[in-house]
Amino acid sequence: FTQPETLEHTIAVLAEQFAGAPAKRVAEIQGALAAGYAQALRDRVLDEQEEIRTAALWARARAEEARWSSEARFRAVFVGTALGMAISTVDGNLIEVNQAMSEMLGYTEEELLNRHASAFIHPEDSDELREQYAEIIDGRREHLRMEKPYFHKDGHAVWTDITLSLIRDQADRPRFVVGMIEDITDRYLLQTRLRHQ
Repeated sequence: FTQPETLEHTIAVLAEQFAGAPAKRVAEIQGALAAGYAQALRDRVLDEQEEIRTAALWARARAEEARWSSEARFRAVFVGTALGMAISTVDGNLIEVNQAMSEMLGYTEEELLNRHASAFIHPEDSDELREQYAEIIDGRREHLRMEKPYFHKDGHAVWTDITLSLIRDQADRPRFVVGMIEDITDRYLLQTRLRHQ
């Protein structure tokens, strides 16, 4: 019974019941009542705080587990896929590449990570393509899919089907760009020969 109305009504009832009793005795009873009420109120607040704390800890643990699980799934795909994958900042700095990307372009992971995304711009890339990439970086576009060539380390062109996706932070600001790159050089060369024939 920790509602304010409870204390108010209880004191009123005690005042009626002990109207003729000595003032000291009434004060002792009201003091004991107030002390019991304050203790019950304190215990209720502490219990509620403990419940809130426990619920917050469980929610945090579930969120951490979900985040870890999501990251583990992404990591498994990133490492094990046959597609080249790269993650860059919106400034174009490569921060992570997978083995398939290294093999596709003939560079080691360290060599790729020391390069800027602009180093892979091919002379045949159109201005429209550059504008679409700028829209990704600016956050005006979420995804972009295109076919474009890259230069292999030895100088030959590697034709790719690339999908870029924008990753935003919790404040909805552009944070990373994830690229998934498939080597379609054989298909591109075959199409070129067929068109020529």
